[in-house]
Amino acid sequence: MEFAVEHAALAAGAAALAVVAVLALIRPRRHARGGPVSLDHLGEPRSFCFRDGYLVSPERGTGFLLSRPVNRLAAWDELRAALSDLIPGVEAAMDALARTGESFRIEGRMGRDRLHLLGLRDGEELRITLAAADEAQDSIRIDVPILAALEAENALLLQSHAAAPGLAWVLDEEGRVIWANGRYMAEVERCLGPGAAAGWPIPALFPGHADAPDGPARRRLGAGTPAAAGAADADGTDSWFEVTMAPPEGGLRHAYAQPLGRLIEAEENLRRFIETLTRTFTALPTGLAIFDRGRSLVMFNPPLLEMTGLDGAWLAGRPHLADVLDALRERQRLPEPRDWRAWRDALVATGSGEARGDWHETWTLATGQSLRMTARPQADGAVAILLEDVTAELSLARRRRSDGDALAALLDAGEDAAAAFGPDGAPLHLNVRMRELCGFEPDAPPSLDAFLARLATLCAPSPLWGEIRDLGRGAEPRADWTETLAHLCGEPLEVHVLPIPDRRLALRICGDFSRLEGSRRVATLRDVAGALGSAAAVPDDGERRAVGGS
Repeated sequence: MEFAVEHAALAAGAAALAVVAVLALIRPRRHARGGPVSLDHLGEPRSFCFRDGYLVSPERGTGFLLSRPVNRLAAWDELRAALSDLIPGVEAAMDALARTGESFRIEGRMGRDRLHLLGLRDGEELRITLAAADEAQDSIRIDVPILAALEAENALLLQSHAAAPGLAWVLDEEGRVIWANGRYMAEVERCLGPGAAAGWPIPALFPGHADAPDGPARRRLGAGTPAAAGAADADGTDSWFEVTMAPPEGGLRHAYAQPLGRLIEAEENLRRFIETLTRTFTALPTGLAIFDRGRSLVMFNPPLLEMTGLDGAWLAGRPHLADVLDALRERQRLPEPRDWRAWRDALVATGSGEARGDWHETWTLATGQSLRMTARPQADGAVAILLEDVTAELSLARRRRSDGDALAALLDAGEDAAAAFGPDGAPLHLNVRMRELCGFEPDAPPSLDAFLARLATLCAPSPLWGEIRDLGRGAEPRADWTETLAHLCGEPLEVHVLPIPDRRLALRICGDFSRLEGSRRVATLRDVAGALGSAAAVPDDGERRAVGGS
Protein backbone atom coordinates (compact mmCIF):
# COMPACT_ATOMS: atom_id res chain seq x y z
CA MET A 1 0.00 0.00 0.00
CA GLU A 2 2.77 2.39 0.85
CA PHE A 3 4.53 1.34 -2.30
CA ALA A 4 1.44 2.24 -4.39
CA VAL A 5 1.11 5.61 -2.74
CA GLU A 6 4.76 6.30 -3.26
CA HIS A 7 4.52 5.19 -6.88
CA ALA A 8 1.52 7.52 -7.44
CA ALA A 9 3.37 10.43 -5.88
CA LEU A 10 6.34 9.83 -8.17
CA ALA A 11 4.04 9.72 -11.19
CA ALA A 12 2.36 12.98 -10.20
CA GLY A 13 5.72 14.63 -9.71
CA ALA A 14 6.89 13.47 -13.12
CA ALA A 15 3.73 14.85 -14.74
CA ALA A 16 4.23 18.19 -13.03
CA LEU A 17 7.81 18.32 -14.26
CA ALA A 18 6.62 17.57 -17.79
CA VAL A 19 4.10 20.43 -17.64
CA VAL A 20 6.78 22.77 -16.36
CA ALA A 21 9.10 21.68 -19.19
CA VAL A 22 6.40 22.34 -21.84
CA LEU A 23 5.72 25.75 -20.40
CA ALA A 24 9.40 26.54 -20.41
CA LEU A 25 9.59 25.65 -24.13
CA ILE A 26 6.44 27.54 -25.08
CA ARG A 27 6.93 30.76 -23.18
CA PRO A 28 10.39 31.15 -21.64
CA ARG A 29 9.55 34.42 -19.82
CA ARG A 30 8.38 35.51 -16.38
CA HIS A 31 5.98 38.02 -14.95
CA ALA A 32 6.93 41.65 -14.72
CA ARG A 33 7.46 41.18 -10.98
CA GLY A 34 9.35 37.96 -11.36
CA GLY A 35 6.47 35.61 -10.49
CA PRO A 36 6.15 32.21 -12.24
CA VAL A 37 3.88 31.74 -15.30
CA SER A 38 0.62 29.86 -14.64
CA LEU A 39 -1.28 27.80 -17.20
CA ASP A 40 -5.05 28.20 -17.27
CA HIS A 41 -7.38 25.77 -18.96
CA LEU A 42 -7.99 26.74 -22.64
CA GLY A 43 -11.36 25.07 -22.98
CA GLU A 44 -13.10 28.43 -22.61
CA PRO A 45 -12.46 31.06 -25.34
CA ARG A 46 -10.14 33.85 -24.32
CA SER A 47 -11.24 37.30 -25.61
CA PHE A 48 -9.16 40.47 -25.68
CA CYS A 49 -10.55 43.88 -26.67
CA PHE A 50 -8.21 46.77 -27.54
CA ARG A 51 -8.87 50.41 -28.30
CA ASP A 52 -5.98 52.52 -29.62
CA GLY A 53 -3.56 49.87 -28.36
CA TYR A 54 -5.05 49.87 -24.83
CA LEU A 55 -6.61 46.72 -23.32
CA VAL A 56 -10.19 47.58 -22.33
CA SER A 57 -11.50 44.06 -21.63
CA PRO A 58 -11.43 42.60 -18.06
CA GLU A 59 -8.28 40.92 -16.84
CA ARG A 60 -10.22 37.71 -16.10
CA GLY A 61 -9.24 34.87 -18.38
CA THR A 62 -5.99 36.34 -19.65
CA GLY A 63 -4.24 33.18 -18.50
CA PHE A 64 -0.56 32.72 -19.24
CA LEU A 65 -0.83 34.99 -22.31
CA LEU A 66 -0.28 38.23 -20.34
CA SER A 67 1.94 38.96 -17.35
CA ARG A 68 0.44 39.76 -13.98
CA PRO A 69 -0.38 42.35 -12.97
CA VAL A 70 -1.59 43.17 -16.47
CA ASN A 71 0.06 46.16 -18.15
CA ARG A 72 -2.84 47.42 -20.28
CA LEU A 73 -0.62 49.74 -22.35
CA ALA A 74 1.76 46.92 -23.32
CA ALA A 75 -0.88 44.17 -23.50
CA TRP A 76 -1.07 44.20 -27.34
CA ASP A 77 2.66 43.58 -27.77
CA GLU A 78 2.69 40.94 -25.01
CA LEU A 79 -0.26 39.10 -26.56
CA ARG A 80 1.32 39.29 -30.00
CA ALA A 81 4.59 37.83 -28.72
CA ALA A 82 2.86 35.08 -26.70
CA LEU A 83 0.61 33.95 -29.55
CA SER A 84 3.49 33.96 -32.06
CA ASP A 85 5.12 31.21 -29.96
CA LEU A 86 2.01 29.06 -30.39
CA ILE A 87 0.63 29.80 -33.88
CA PRO A 88 2.74 30.67 -36.96
CA GLY A 89 1.78 33.82 -38.85
CA VAL A 90 0.17 35.60 -35.92
CA GLU A 91 2.51 38.60 -36.00
CA ALA A 92 1.74 39.47 -39.65
CA ALA A 93 -2.01 38.91 -39.14
CA MET A 94 -2.20 41.14 -36.06
CA ASP A 95 -0.12 43.84 -37.74
CA ALA A 96 -2.50 43.83 -40.73
CA LEU A 97 -5.49 43.97 -38.39
CA ALA A 98 -4.09 46.98 -36.55
CA ARG A 99 -3.00 48.74 -39.75
CA THR A 100 -5.88 48.14 -42.18
CA GLY A 101 -8.56 46.35 -40.13
CA GLU A 102 -8.13 43.09 -42.10
CA SER A 103 -9.84 40.22 -40.26
CA PHE A 104 -8.18 36.83 -39.89
CA ARG A 105 -8.78 33.26 -38.71
CA ILE A 106 -5.70 31.14 -38.00
CA GLU A 107 -5.35 27.58 -36.74
CA GLY A 108 -2.46 26.06 -34.80
CA ARG A 109 -1.64 23.26 -32.39
CA MET A 110 -0.32 22.93 -28.87
CA GLY A 111 0.29 19.31 -28.06
CA ARG A 112 -2.94 17.45 -28.67
CA ASP A 113 -5.01 20.60 -28.64
CA ARG A 114 -6.15 22.49 -31.72
CA LEU A 115 -5.88 26.26 -31.37
CA HIS A 116 -8.21 28.67 -33.20
CA LEU A 117 -7.38 32.36 -33.28
CA LEU A 118 -9.80 34.97 -34.64
CA GLY A 119 -9.29 38.71 -35.06
CA LEU A 120 -11.46 41.52 -36.43
CA ARG A 121 -12.11 45.23 -36.17
CA ASP A 122 -15.35 46.25 -34.46
CA GLY A 123 -15.73 50.00 -34.94
CA GLU A 124 -12.88 51.61 -33.03
CA GLU A 125 -12.02 48.37 -31.23
CA LEU A 126 -9.85 45.39 -32.18
CA ARG A 127 -10.98 41.99 -30.86
CA ILE A 128 -8.76 38.90 -30.52
CA THR A 129 -10.29 35.52 -29.51
CA LEU A 130 -8.32 32.34 -28.76
CA ALA A 131 -10.07 28.96 -28.31
CA ALA A 132 -8.79 25.40 -28.06
CA ALA A 133 -10.26 21.91 -28.28
CA ASP A 134 -8.95 18.43 -27.65
CA GLU A 135 -8.14 16.41 -30.76
CA ALA A 136 -10.88 13.96 -29.94
CA GLN A 137 -13.56 16.65 -29.73
CA ASP A 138 -15.77 17.30 -32.76
CA SER A 139 -16.72 20.84 -31.77
CA ILE A 140 -15.06 23.91 -30.40
CA ARG A 141 -16.50 26.74 -28.37
CA ILE A 142 -16.19 30.10 -30.15
CA ASP A 143 -17.01 33.60 -28.98
CA VAL A 144 -20.50 34.09 -30.46
CA PRO A 145 -20.24 37.91 -31.06
CA ILE A 146 -16.91 37.41 -32.80
CA LEU A 147 -18.34 34.62 -34.97
CA ALA A 148 -21.40 36.73 -35.87
CA ALA A 149 -19.20 39.66 -36.88
CA LEU A 150 -17.05 37.40 -39.07
CA GLU A 151 -20.14 35.93 -40.73
CA ALA A 152 -21.48 39.44 -41.41
CA GLU A 153 -18.16 40.45 -42.92
CA ASN A 154 -18.13 37.32 -45.09
CA ALA A 155 -21.67 38.11 -46.31
CA LEU A 156 -20.57 41.66 -47.12
CA LEU A 157 -17.65 40.37 -49.16
CA LEU A 158 -19.91 37.98 -51.08
CA GLN A 159 -22.38 40.79 -51.75
CA SER A 160 -19.57 43.04 -52.99
CA HIS A 161 -18.35 40.33 -55.37
CA ALA A 162 -21.89 39.76 -56.63
CA ALA A 163 -22.43 43.47 -57.33
CA ALA A 164 -19.01 44.04 -58.90
CA PRO A 165 -19.17 45.09 -62.59
CA GLY A 166 -16.19 42.89 -63.43
CA LEU A 167 -15.95 39.11 -63.63
CA ALA A 168 -14.30 37.23 -60.74
CA TRP A 169 -13.70 33.49 -60.31
CA VAL A 170 -11.46 30.97 -58.51
CA LEU A 171 -9.61 28.01 -60.04
CA ASP A 172 -8.47 24.90 -58.25
CA GLU A 173 -5.21 23.05 -58.86
CA GLU A 174 -6.70 21.25 -61.86
CA GLY A 175 -7.84 24.50 -63.50
CA ARG A 176 -11.55 24.01 -62.80
CA VAL A 177 -13.76 26.98 -61.88
CA ILE A 178 -14.95 26.26 -58.32
CA TRP A 179 -16.39 29.70 -57.50
CA ALA A 180 -17.57 32.70 -59.51
CA ASN A 181 -19.38 35.94 -58.80
CA GLY A 182 -22.73 37.04 -60.19
CA ARG A 183 -21.26 38.92 -63.17
CA TYR A 184 -19.40 35.78 -64.28
CA MET A 185 -22.55 33.67 -63.94
CA ALA A 186 -24.55 36.20 -65.95
CA GLU A 187 -21.93 36.08 -68.71
CA VAL A 188 -22.09 32.27 -68.73
CA GLU A 189 -25.85 32.37 -69.22
CA ARG A 190 -25.56 35.05 -71.91
CA CYS A 191 -23.04 33.02 -73.88
CA LEU A 192 -24.25 29.46 -73.28
CA GLY A 193 -27.95 29.96 -72.60
CA PRO A 194 -30.20 29.85 -69.52
CA GLY A 195 -29.32 27.18 -66.98
CA ALA A 196 -25.74 26.83 -68.17
CA ALA A 197 -24.44 28.21 -64.87
CA ALA A 198 -26.33 25.60 -62.83
CA GLY A 199 -23.99 22.75 -63.77
CA TRP A 200 -20.80 21.61 -62.07
CA PRO A 201 -18.05 22.44 -62.52
CA ILE A 202 -18.84 25.99 -63.55
CA PRO A 203 -18.19 26.47 -67.29
CA ALA A 204 -14.91 28.17 -68.15
CA LEU A 205 -15.36 31.31 -70.24
CA PHE A 206 -11.61 31.59 -70.85
CA PRO A 207 -10.36 28.03 -71.42
CA GLY A 208 -6.67 27.33 -71.16
CA HIS A 209 -5.93 30.30 -68.91
CA ALA A 210 -5.21 28.27 -65.79
CA ASP A 211 -1.50 28.22 -66.66
CA ALA A 212 -1.43 31.83 -67.85
CA PRO A 213 1.26 34.07 -66.37
CA ASP A 214 0.44 36.42 -63.53
CA GLY A 215 -0.83 39.90 -64.34
CA PRO A 216 -3.21 41.38 -66.92
CA ALA A 217 -3.60 40.15 -70.49
CA ARG A 218 -6.13 40.86 -73.22
CA ARG A 219 -8.20 37.75 -73.97
CA ARG A 220 -11.10 37.03 -76.26
CA LEU A 221 -14.13 35.46 -74.63
CA GLY A 222 -14.41 31.73 -75.31
CA ALA A 223 -12.07 31.82 -78.33
CA GLY A 224 -12.58 28.55 -80.20
CA THR A 225 -15.42 27.38 -77.90
CA PRO A 226 -19.23 27.51 -78.07
CA ALA A 227 -19.09 30.55 -75.79
CA ALA A 228 -17.65 32.61 -78.63
CA ALA A 229 -20.75 32.23 -80.79
CA GLY A 230 -23.07 34.09 -78.43
CA ALA A 231 -20.53 36.41 -76.87
CA ALA A 232 -19.73 38.85 -79.65
CA ASP A 233 -21.83 41.44 -81.37
CA ALA A 234 -21.60 42.36 -85.05
CA ASP A 235 -18.04 43.70 -84.87
CA GLY A 236 -16.81 41.41 -82.10
CA THR A 237 -16.02 44.17 -79.61
CA ASP A 238 -18.09 42.64 -76.77
CA SER A 239 -15.98 39.46 -76.75
CA TRP A 240 -12.75 41.09 -75.51
CA PHE A 241 -11.76 41.26 -71.85
CA GLU A 242 -8.69 42.18 -69.85
CA VAL A 243 -8.06 39.09 -67.72
CA THR A 244 -5.85 39.48 -64.62
CA MET A 245 -4.46 36.31 -63.04
CA ALA A 246 -3.34 36.39 -59.40
CA PRO A 247 -0.46 34.21 -58.18
CA PRO A 248 -1.49 30.76 -56.85
CA GLU A 249 -2.06 30.60 -53.10
CA GLY A 250 -3.01 27.55 -51.13
CA GLY A 251 -3.68 25.55 -54.27
CA LEU A 252 -6.21 28.12 -55.54
CA ARG A 253 -5.88 30.87 -58.07
CA HIS A 254 -8.04 33.98 -58.30
CA ALA A 255 -8.85 35.61 -61.63
CA TYR A 256 -10.57 38.84 -62.64
CA ALA A 257 -11.78 40.22 -65.97
CA GLN A 258 -12.95 43.63 -67.14
CA PRO A 259 -14.93 44.05 -70.40
CA LEU A 260 -13.07 45.95 -73.11
CA GLY A 261 -15.90 46.49 -75.58
CA ARG A 262 -15.92 50.28 -75.32
CA LEU A 263 -12.14 50.46 -75.25
CA ILE A 264 -11.83 48.27 -78.35
CA GLU A 265 -14.45 50.40 -80.12
CA ALA A 266 -12.62 53.60 -79.14
CA GLU A 267 -9.31 52.18 -80.37
CA GLU A 268 -10.92 51.17 -83.66
CA ASN A 269 -12.44 54.64 -84.09
CA LEU A 270 -9.07 56.21 -83.30
CA ARG A 271 -7.33 53.95 -85.81
CA ARG A 272 -9.82 54.88 -88.54
CA PHE A 273 -9.51 58.56 -87.62
CA ILE A 274 -5.72 58.41 -87.87
CA GLU A 275 -5.98 56.63 -91.21
CA THR A 276 -8.32 59.35 -92.48
CA LEU A 277 -5.96 62.05 -91.24
CA THR A 278 -3.02 60.28 -92.87
CA ARG A 279 -4.79 60.10 -96.23
CA THR A 280 -5.83 63.75 -95.89
CA PHE A 281 -2.32 64.87 -94.98
CA THR A 282 -0.92 62.86 -97.89
CA ALA A 283 -3.18 64.68 -100.36
CA LEU A 284 -2.30 68.13 -98.99
CA PRO A 285 0.11 70.26 -101.04
CA THR A 286 1.51 71.57 -97.75
CA GLY A 287 4.37 69.77 -96.03
CA LEU A 288 3.41 68.84 -92.47
CA ALA A 289 5.50 67.66 -89.52
CA ILE A 290 4.04 67.27 -86.01
CA PHE A 291 6.35 67.16 -82.98
CA ASP A 292 5.19 66.15 -79.49
CA ARG A 293 5.79 68.16 -76.33
CA GLY A 294 9.28 66.64 -76.10
CA ARG A 295 9.88 67.88 -79.68
CA SER A 296 10.17 64.36 -81.14
CA LEU A 297 8.65 63.85 -84.60
CA VAL A 298 5.41 61.86 -84.43
CA MET A 299 3.86 62.44 -87.88
CA PHE A 300 4.84 63.72 -91.33
CA ASN A 301 3.42 63.56 -94.84
CA PRO A 302 4.99 62.90 -98.27
CA PRO A 303 4.97 66.56 -99.44
CA LEU A 304 7.37 67.31 -96.58
CA LEU A 305 9.85 64.83 -98.07
CA GLU A 306 9.54 66.44 -101.50
CA MET A 307 10.15 69.95 -100.18
CA THR A 308 13.00 69.12 -97.81
CA GLY A 309 14.71 66.16 -99.46
CA LEU A 310 14.96 64.39 -96.07
CA ASP A 311 15.10 60.61 -95.82
CA GLY A 312 11.73 59.10 -94.90
CA ALA A 313 13.35 56.18 -93.05
CA TRP A 314 15.33 58.63 -90.93
CA LEU A 315 12.20 60.65 -90.14
CA ALA A 316 10.39 57.44 -89.16
CA GLY A 317 12.93 57.11 -86.33
CA ARG A 318 11.27 60.12 -84.62
CA PRO A 319 14.21 62.54 -84.60
CA HIS A 320 14.22 65.67 -82.46
CA LEU A 321 13.18 68.99 -84.00
CA ALA A 322 16.68 70.37 -83.51
CA ASP A 323 18.12 67.43 -85.46
CA VAL A 324 15.60 68.00 -88.27
CA LEU A 325 16.63 71.66 -88.52
CA ASP A 326 20.31 70.68 -88.57
CA ALA A 327 19.60 68.23 -91.40
CA LEU A 328 17.79 70.96 -93.37
CA ARG A 329 20.76 73.25 -92.86
CA GLU A 330 23.18 70.62 -94.17
CA ARG A 331 21.05 70.18 -97.30
CA GLN A 332 20.74 73.96 -97.74
CA ARG A 333 16.96 73.73 -97.56
CA LEU A 334 16.67 76.84 -95.41
CA PRO A 335 18.50 80.20 -95.41
CA GLU A 336 21.45 80.60 -93.08
CA PRO A 337 20.47 82.90 -90.17
CA ARG A 338 22.96 85.28 -88.60
CA ASP A 339 23.07 83.28 -85.32
CA TRP A 340 22.19 79.68 -86.17
CA ARG A 341 22.13 78.26 -82.63
CA ALA A 342 20.00 81.08 -81.20
CA TRP A 343 17.56 80.85 -84.11
CA ARG A 344 17.27 77.07 -83.86
CA ASP A 345 16.77 77.12 -80.07
CA ALA A 346 14.10 79.81 -80.38
CA LEU A 347 12.20 77.77 -82.98
CA VAL A 348 12.43 74.62 -80.84
CA ALA A 349 11.04 76.59 -77.86
CA THR A 350 7.99 77.75 -79.83
CA GLY A 351 4.84 77.22 -77.76
CA SER A 352 6.65 77.06 -74.40
CA GLY A 353 7.27 79.88 -71.94
CA GLU A 354 6.48 83.27 -73.41
CA ALA A 355 6.74 82.07 -77.05
CA ARG A 356 3.02 81.29 -77.40
CA GLY A 357 2.17 82.66 -80.84
CA ASP A 358 2.75 81.28 -84.32
CA TRP A 359 6.13 81.63 -85.97
CA HIS A 360 6.10 82.74 -89.64
CA GLU A 361 9.08 82.92 -91.98
CA THR A 362 9.65 82.89 -95.75
CA TRP A 363 12.69 80.92 -96.87
CA THR A 364 14.22 81.90 -100.19
CA LEU A 365 16.59 79.13 -101.27
CA ALA A 366 19.59 79.27 -103.56
CA THR A 367 17.65 77.31 -106.17
CA GLY A 368 15.14 80.15 -106.48
CA GLN A 369 12.46 78.23 -104.63
CA SER A 370 10.58 80.03 -101.85
CA LEU A 371 9.05 78.21 -98.86
CA ARG A 372 6.76 79.71 -96.24
CA MET A 373 7.44 78.11 -92.84
CA THR A 374 4.85 78.27 -90.07
CA ALA A 375 5.43 76.86 -86.57
CA ARG A 376 2.06 76.54 -84.84
CA PRO A 377 1.95 75.53 -81.12
CA GLN A 378 -0.78 73.12 -80.00
CA ALA A 379 -2.75 73.04 -76.74
CA ASP A 380 -1.00 69.93 -75.38
CA GLY A 381 2.51 71.35 -75.79
CA ALA A 382 3.08 69.87 -79.26
CA VAL A 383 4.04 71.98 -82.27
CA ALA A 384 3.18 71.61 -85.95
CA ILE A 385 5.58 72.73 -88.68
CA LEU A 386 4.00 73.60 -92.04
CA LEU A 387 5.95 74.23 -95.25
CA GLU A 388 4.24 75.79 -98.28
CA ASP A 389 5.84 76.28 -101.68
CA VAL A 390 5.11 79.96 -102.40
CA THR A 391 7.49 80.33 -105.32
CA ALA A 392 4.67 80.96 -107.82
CA GLU A 393 2.83 83.22 -105.37
CA LEU A 394 5.86 85.44 -104.74
CA SER A 395 6.69 85.49 -108.45
CA LEU A 396 3.15 86.61 -109.24
CA ALA A 397 3.36 89.29 -106.55
CA ARG A 398 6.62 90.59 -107.99
CA ARG A 399 5.10 90.60 -111.47
CA ARG A 400 2.07 92.53 -110.26
CA ARG A 401 4.29 95.00 -108.48
CA SER A 402 6.34 95.42 -111.68
CA ASP A 403 3.18 95.88 -113.74
CA GLY A 404 1.92 98.43 -111.23
CA ASP A 405 5.18 100.34 -111.42
CA ALA A 406 4.98 100.34 -115.24
CA LEU A 407 1.38 101.56 -115.15
CA ALA A 408 2.30 104.29 -112.67
CA ALA A 409 5.15 105.41 -114.93
CA LEU A 410 2.76 105.48 -117.88
CA LEU A 411 0.26 107.63 -115.98
CA ASP A 412 3.00 109.96 -114.79
CA ALA A 413 4.09 110.48 -118.40
CA GLY A 414 0.57 111.47 -119.56
CA GLU A 415 -0.75 115.00 -119.96
CA ASP A 416 -3.87 114.45 -117.83
CA ALA A 417 -4.15 114.38 -114.02
CA ALA A 418 -5.22 110.92 -112.79
CA ALA A 419 -6.01 109.38 -109.40
CA ALA A 420 -7.34 106.01 -108.23
CA PHE A 421 -8.80 105.01 -104.83
CA GLY A 422 -9.71 101.71 -103.20
CA PRO A 423 -13.11 100.64 -101.74
CA ASP A 424 -12.18 102.07 -98.33
CA GLY A 425 -11.11 105.43 -99.77
CA ALA A 426 -7.41 104.62 -99.50
CA PRO A 427 -5.29 106.08 -102.32
CA LEU A 428 -4.04 103.64 -104.91
CA HIS A 429 -2.13 106.08 -107.10
CA LEU A 430 -1.90 109.81 -107.88
CA ASN A 431 0.21 110.73 -110.90
CA VAL A 432 2.53 113.72 -111.09
CA ARG A 433 -0.06 116.00 -112.77
CA MET A 434 -2.66 115.30 -110.07
CA ARG A 435 -0.20 115.92 -107.25
CA GLU A 436 0.86 119.21 -108.87
CA LEU A 437 -2.76 120.24 -109.36
CA CYS A 438 -3.80 119.51 -105.77
CA GLY A 439 -0.51 120.29 -104.04
CA PHE A 440 0.09 116.86 -102.42
CA GLU A 441 3.57 115.53 -101.72
CA PRO A 442 4.56 112.13 -103.21
CA ASP A 443 5.13 110.58 -99.79
CA ALA A 444 1.79 111.78 -98.36
CA PRO A 445 -1.04 110.56 -100.63
CA PRO A 446 -4.47 111.73 -99.39
CA SER A 447 -7.62 109.78 -98.69
CA LEU A 448 -10.62 110.20 -100.99
CA ASP A 449 -12.33 112.67 -98.64
CA ALA A 450 -9.21 114.84 -98.31
CA PHE A 451 -8.65 114.68 -102.06
CA LEU A 452 -12.21 115.82 -102.85
CA ALA A 453 -12.02 118.59 -100.23
CA ARG A 454 -8.86 119.92 -101.87
CA LEU A 455 -10.44 119.85 -105.36
CA ALA A 456 -13.52 121.68 -104.03
CA THR A 457 -11.27 124.56 -102.92
CA LEU A 458 -9.71 124.80 -106.39
CA CYS A 459 -12.92 124.85 -108.41
CA ALA A 460 -16.22 126.64 -108.45
CA PRO A 461 -18.93 125.12 -106.24
CA SER A 462 -20.42 121.95 -107.73
CA PRO A 463 -22.46 118.95 -106.47
CA LEU A 464 -20.00 116.66 -108.32
CA TRP A 465 -17.74 116.20 -105.29
CA GLY A 466 -20.61 115.02 -103.11
CA GLU A 467 -21.69 112.50 -105.75
CA ILE A 468 -18.15 111.18 -106.01
CA ARG A 469 -17.92 110.93 -102.19
CA ASP A 470 -21.18 108.95 -102.01
CA LEU A 471 -19.96 106.66 -104.78
CA GLY A 472 -16.76 106.00 -102.84
CA ARG A 473 -18.77 105.22 -99.69
CA GLY A 474 -20.76 102.44 -101.33
CA ALA A 475 -23.54 104.14 -103.29
CA GLU A 476 -25.05 102.24 -106.18
CA PRO A 477 -22.42 102.27 -108.96
CA ARG A 478 -23.26 103.91 -112.24
CA ALA A 479 -21.62 104.23 -115.65
CA ASP A 480 -18.71 106.61 -116.03
CA TRP A 481 -19.54 110.24 -116.76
CA THR A 482 -17.84 113.52 -117.49
CA GLU A 483 -18.55 117.01 -116.14
CA THR A 484 -16.91 120.37 -116.92
CA LEU A 485 -16.04 122.61 -113.99
CA ALA A 486 -14.46 126.04 -113.77
CA HIS A 487 -11.14 126.42 -112.03
CA LEU A 488 -10.64 129.39 -109.73
CA CYS A 489 -8.51 131.01 -112.41
CA GLY A 490 -11.33 130.63 -114.92
CA GLU A 491 -9.81 127.76 -116.86
CA PRO A 492 -12.35 125.00 -117.64
CA LEU A 493 -11.56 121.49 -116.37
CA GLU A 494 -13.08 118.25 -117.63
CA VAL A 495 -13.55 115.72 -114.79
CA HIS A 496 -14.00 112.09 -115.91
CA VAL A 497 -15.41 109.78 -113.16
CA LEU A 498 -14.64 106.10 -113.80
CA PRO A 499 -16.20 103.55 -111.38
CA ILE A 500 -14.17 100.33 -111.61
CA PRO A 501 -14.87 96.83 -110.17
CA ASP A 502 -14.60 95.96 -106.46
CA ARG A 503 -15.93 99.42 -105.44
CA ARG A 504 -12.81 101.17 -106.61
CA LEU A 505 -12.86 104.60 -108.24
CA ALA A 506 -10.71 106.46 -110.76
CA LEU A 507 -10.71 110.17 -111.68
CA ARG A 508 -9.15 111.86 -114.73
CA ILE A 509 -8.95 115.64 -115.06
CA CYS A 510 -8.16 117.28 -118.38
CA GLY A 511 -7.32 120.96 -118.98
CA ASP A 512 -4.63 123.49 -119.84
CA PHE A 513 -2.39 122.92 -116.81
CA SER A 514 0.10 125.56 -118.00
CA ARG A 515 -2.34 128.28 -116.80
CA LEU A 516 -2.90 126.62 -113.42
CA GLU A 517 0.53 127.09 -111.85
CA GLY A 518 -0.85 129.29 -109.08
CA SER A 519 -3.63 126.93 -108.09
CA ARG A 520 -1.69 125.37 -105.27
CA ARG A 521 -0.99 128.76 -103.67
CA VAL A 522 -4.70 129.64 -103.84
CA ALA A 523 -5.64 126.28 -102.28
CA THR A 524 -3.09 126.82 -99.55
CA LEU A 525 -4.56 130.26 -98.75
CA ARG A 526 -8.05 128.78 -98.49
CA ASP A 527 -6.84 126.00 -96.18
CA VAL A 528 -5.18 128.57 -93.92
CA ALA A 529 -8.31 130.70 -93.94
CA GLY A 530 -10.47 127.72 -93.04
CA ALA A 531 -8.20 126.84 -90.18
CA LEU A 532 -8.26 130.40 -88.80
CA GLY A 533 -12.00 130.81 -89.36
CA SER A 534 -11.49 134.19 -91.08
CA ALA A 535 -13.34 135.02 -94.27
CA ALA A 536 -11.03 138.00 -94.93
CA ALA A 537 -8.16 135.57 -95.53
CA VAL A 538 -9.97 134.10 -98.53
CA PRO A 539 -9.42 136.16 -101.75
CA ASP A 540 -12.49 137.38 -103.59
CA ASP A 541 -13.14 136.57 -107.21
CA GLY A 542 -11.04 139.46 -108.49
CA GLU A 543 -8.12 138.49 -106.33
CA ARG A 544 -8.48 134.86 -107.39
CA ARG A 545 -8.37 135.80 -111.02
CA ALA A 546 -5.37 138.06 -110.40
CA VAL A 547 -3.60 135.20 -108.66
CA GLY A 548 -4.52 132.75 -111.34
CA GLY A 549 -3.33 135.06 -114.07
CA SER A 550 -0.05 136.04 -112.45
